Amino acid sequence: MPKSKNLFYYITLFYHKIVNSLTLLYTALKYRKSTNIRRIEMKLIDKQVHIYSPEEKKIWANEAFVPQVDIRLSLQLEDGNIISGALFNMKRKGQEENHYCISTQAGCKFGCKFCASGKNGWNRNLTAEEMAKQVELLSEVGGHCSVDHISLMGIGEPLDNMEDSLAFIELADKTYPGCEIALANSGIPNKITALANQVNRPIIFWLSLHSAIEAKRQQIMPIANKYKIAEIIEASRYLANKNSQNHVSVNYMLFKGFNDTLEDAVALVELLRGTEKELTLKLTMPNNSWNIYEPAEYQDIVSFQRTLRVEGLKNPISRLLTAGKKLGAGCGEFVFVPN
Repeated sequence: MPKSKNLFYYITLFYHKIVNSLTLLYTALKYRKSTNIRRIEMKLIDKQVHIYSPEEKKIWANEAFVPQVDIRLSLQLEDGNIISGALFNMKRKGQEENHYCISTQAGCKFGCKFCASGKNGWNRNLTAEEMAKQVELLSEVGGHCSVDHISLMGIGEPLDNMEDSLAFIELADKTYPGCEIALANSGIPNKITALANQVNRPIIFWLSLHSAIEAKRQQIMPIANKYKIAEIIEASRYLANKNSQNHVSVNYMLFKGFNDTLEDAVALVELLRGTEKELTLKLTMPNNSWNIYEPAEYQDIVSFQRTLRVEGLKNPISRLLTAGKKLGAGCGEFVFVPN
């Protein structure tokens, strides 16, 4: 190639690289402006890490995932409130993944008896930017690891902060393409329906049920005094059918002697009859005791699952042995510290 043509080639290549870079910069700035993203400050107060030993991993051998490393952060917001977030490095189907659990509110209004997050009350909603900042900090502490799954299941009720939760989901879609997004709800039917109508991507949803008997559910979840179980199941089915890629689970946390009897199993089978194509049942080992009732152990979960099948339950069942227990980062263990 003549020198003149060779020079022209490199000038053209350089020109296109500059144009592409400026285009990407313009797009990023335009998006930043359109979503009103601002740089926020969030102070790392405490970091705890737990690395699982081979012996600890054995209990998960037959489960959906096997945890490898847990990281829990205590984070101070600009107004002095302290929240928590966690990163769980795990293997799922033999593949390494990083699952993030973040908070959506500073405190919680709903006062579920088995959950520590609402014991110090509620202060305010978190912004979408504050949710994103938790993911950013957790990823940094984890060595800038990948973001494969984000659960809005830390402190707070995400659907009580619907606007910012949806804004975060939209932001996460653009920042972490292909990332799974999951959230839980204590059972607010109109909010579940609103989520179905407003979210623009597949969602993983956990309905916190914990009893199919109204009187028992009312003892442990104050929200149950406002909404009937049939209402929240119907709303959850609507969410499942709104998008065939949505994955909707009914979460059932098992307490010894409280909601693990034959009566409880029969009630649960009847409640879920006809929903086997829409709802998965998730049997969960609690991290906290409640009143005089102790958390179920692994064999209790297996036994209750067996009883459900004998009584005719056809829904898919998964067992959840929550990670993070050594750090106070399991389900219901994050503690809000008000300013």
